[in-house]
Amino acid sequence: MGRLTREALQESFGIPTHLAAAGRRADVIVRLRPGPDSLRESYHLQVTPRGVLLEARAGAGVFYGLQTLRQLAASEGNGAGRGLPAVDIHDRPRFAWRGLHLDVGRHFFTIDFVERYIDLMARYKY
Repeated sequence: MGRLTREALQESFGIPTHLAAAGRRADVIVRLRPGPDSLRESYHLQVTPRGVLLEARAGAGVFYGLQTLRQLAASEGNGAGRGLPAVDIHDRPRFAWRGLHLDVGRHFFTIDFVERYIDLMARYKY
């Protein structure tokens, strides 16, 4: 989970990141915390002038919270050196399933295309 978090933050913000031990000060805090929500994919993302807090019940929630953080960083006017909008997001999937259809029977796609398709599905939480 730490490596995925570090890579997502470096890609989104273009700055080097490192992991800090629990209890130490950090600008971005990611932690697993059991909560009242029983869904593994639920998360709470809070962005304030003091930093970013991402809490989730399981690794799947951390993954989807990181995707939201990446979307915020990619939105117009944000990104490397520009900061993030202040938000307080409690998110959970509405349905147990999600997905897109890729018809490979009629249309043949390269492996690179299919891999990029899957990466984009993950980024936009499908």
